[in-house]
Amino acid sequence: MDKKEFRVRIKYCLLKGNNTVEAKTCLDAEFRDIVPGKSTIKDWYAKFRRGKMGTEDGERNGYPKETIHPVKNHHHHPPYSPDLAPSDYFPFSDLKRMLAGKKFSSNEEVIDETEAYFDAKKTSYYKNGIQKLEGLYNQCITFEGNYVE
Repeated sequence: MDKKEFRVRIKYCLLKGNNTVEAKTCLDAEFRDIVPGKSTIKDWYAKFRRGKMGTEDGERNGYPKETIHPVKNHHHHPPYSPDLAPSDYFPFSDLKRMLAGKKFSSNEEVIDETEAYFDAKKTSYYKNGIQKLEGLYNQCITFEGNYVE
């Protein structure tokens, strides 16, 4: 039995003239272990007495337990996803060595240091790295997509 059905039963007990203790006893006798607690029955009695006769949950702020509209699914990337740059991609190996052992007190310091690293590199560094990728790409085709070192 779901929450709404119990609320209807609680409302029925109220309309019959039962108090909260009698309602709890009646529900316990009929449904045993799955009955709402005394405080829940008391809260719904108070709502019904204030004139809120509906048994639906009211709207609340915050994160809903269930959504009405579909939520964008998060796609988990496999370990060698082609749309993610691996950490051994040519610009990162030198960057990792340069950052090794350094301590930063903010994200801005890390960003500034990383940008300075890439700004200091000559155009030929990037050109050579991209040309090396062509060889790896051809190996990947040769090995039919299997992992290439």
